[in-house]
Amino acid sequence: MKCLENLLRFKSIDKLLTIEDLKKSQVKLNNVSIKDKKDIRLLFIDDEGFDETGLNSIGYLDIKVMERFDKMSDIEPYDFIFCDINGIATNLDEKYQGAALAKQIKSTYPEKIVYIFSNKPQSVEISRYSEYVDGMIAKNLKSIELAEIIEKNILEANDPIKFWEENRDKLLKNGVPITSIAILEDCYVRSLLRGEDTTKCLYQELEKYENLQPIVDIIKLIIKAIKLYLEGE
Repeated sequence: MKCLENLLRFKSIDKLLTIEDLKKSQVKLNNVSIKDKKDIRLLFIDDEGFDETGLNSIGYLDIKVMERFDKMSDIEPYDFIFCDINGIATNLDEKYQGAALAKQIKSTYPEKIVYIFSNKPQSVEISRYSEYVDGMIAKNLKSIELAEIIEKNILEANDPIKFWEENRDKLLKNGVPITSIAILEDCYVRSLLRGEDTTKCLYQELEKYENLQPIVDIIKLIIKAIKLYLEGE
């Protein structure tokens, strides 16, 4: 039986938990924290290299610069990945190169923050790849501006309400019906408030969108957040 039917068997639709219930509880998910600034691991994939001096001076000490992409397992240790477009992943996709790589990284590791890193305006086709990751930013940003982007993502990852609201907006943008979002929201809030493992319900929703990659990635990220919370209880 479908997840919604199971839920409705026990309670009416207006009894589904919402993010407002989480706001009232003032729950803090310290165990879902992405890490302190000094422990954040940053990866820049750029065939022209990257000068990490500015970020080092701000307090980001664990920075790796990779001038070419080799294998996906090399990405595993890092929290943030900034991926240049040209010259780093021709073996993966000759036309879209680093943009295609960024999409694949985010799909493989949905919990990681992935940005496309570019120093010039891109075609509409390449710009669309930003929908699959956390965004596209300019390579000529000052270190302080780049640090602000990193810190904004850290705060959002550590705030369970902002985390949900951001991903709910992405689901809406990708055409997910309100009824499905209500189910996902109930599962997310129920896990955080009551410590219930609701991931089975989330996986059932995931099956509906198995061919729609952006939606799959978002739901996987929500599942990851719930598992992190349950593991840390």
